[in-house]
Amino acid sequence: MVTITSTRLLKNKLKNFLHNNNVKKFLIAFSGGIDSTVLFHALNDLKEEHKISIRCIHINHHLNNYSDEYYKHCIKFFKKYKAQYITGDIYIDDHSNIEEKLREERYKIITETVHADEYILTAHHLDDQIETFFLRLMRGSSPTGLSCMDTISYINSKPVARPLIEIDKSIIRDYLDENNLEYIEDITNNSNEFDRNYIRNKIVPLFKKRWKGLNKTMLNNINQQKIYSYLTREYIQSKLLKLYNNNNSHELLSAKLLDENIHTQASLLHEWIRSKANLSLYNNQIQEILKSVVNARNDSYPLFEYRTIKITKSDNIIYLTKQKSVDS
Repeated sequence: MVTITSTRLLKNKLKNFLHNNNVKKFLIAFSGGIDSTVLFHALNDLKEEHKISIRCIHINHHLNNYSDEYYKHCIKFFKKYKAQYITGDIYIDDHSNIEEKLREERYKIITETVHADEYILTAHHLDDQIETFFLRLMRGSSPTGLSCMDTISYINSKPVARPLIEIDKSIIRDYLDENNLEYIEDITNNSNEFDRNYIRNKIVPLFKKRWKGLNKTMLNNINQQKIYSYLTREYIQSKLLKLYNNNNSHELLSAKLLDENIHTQASLLHEWIRSKANLSLYNNQIQEILKSVVNARNDSYPLFEYRTIKITKSDNIIYLTKQKSVDS
C-alpha cells in the first residue's frame, strides 16, 4: 500500500484549485504562521509548473510587543525565497470588538492593494471553518451564516480564494515538518479572551476527544448548510425581484413585503441586505428592522443603523443606503 505524504496531498489540492480557476496571479495574505507559510511554500513550488506569479502581503497589527518581531521574520522569509512582497500597518486603540475591527482593517488594506488581475489567497483550512461554524452558531447566524466560508468569495468587491478550506490542520502541520519550514507563533492565539481562540483552545478539543471523526462530520454539516442556503437563496431572490420599487434594488415596497408571512419577510430582508451590502445580519437584528422600520408609521422617520448601512422608511418605501462594501 502506497502512503501519500501530506506534502503530496496538499499540493494535489492546490493543483486542482489552479486547474479549476483560470487565474495566474495571486496575492497571499501572509502572517508568518504555520498556515500561510505552508500555503506560500507549496504554491511557490508549483510556480514554474503552472506558470503563476505570487506576491505576498504582511500586515503588522501592532497588537503586542512581539509584532515587530513577527514583521522581521516575514521580511527575512520573503528575502530567503526571493518573493515579491508588500507590507501594511494597523493601529487600533479601542480594544472592544477588536477581532472584528482588525479583520475589517486588514481586509481594507489587502483589497486596496490587490491588482485587478490577482486573486487574494488566504490559508484558511477546515479547522478554521469548524471554528467559524461554532462562532456563528453562538451568535445566532442563519443557515447561510452556518455554511461558513466559501472556497471563493468577494470582500470589498475583490476575489478572495481559500484553496485549503477542506484540508485538516493536521495535514498542514505534517507538511511543515516534512519540509522543515520555519514559522512564528502569534502569542495572541493563546489568549482565550478572544471568542475564536476560546472555541479553538477549549471547545473544539472537547468535541474531538468525544467524537474522533469531528472534522469529517462537520465538513458534511457545513456542506449541507451550503446546499440548503443555495436553494433558499434562489427561491428568495426570485421573490425579492417583485418587491423592488420601480426596479430599484435599493428600495423595497413595504406593502408587498408585509403581504408575505413573517418568516418569509425575515428571509427577504436578510437576503436583500446581504446582496446589496455584502453584510449578513443576525436574526435579532432582522427582527428589529421588521419591528422598528418595516412596521413603523410612515411619518415616524424610522431608522436602523449597523456598521455601514442605514435602513429607513418613507411613503411606504424601505430604503437601504451604504457607505462602502463590508464583508460579514
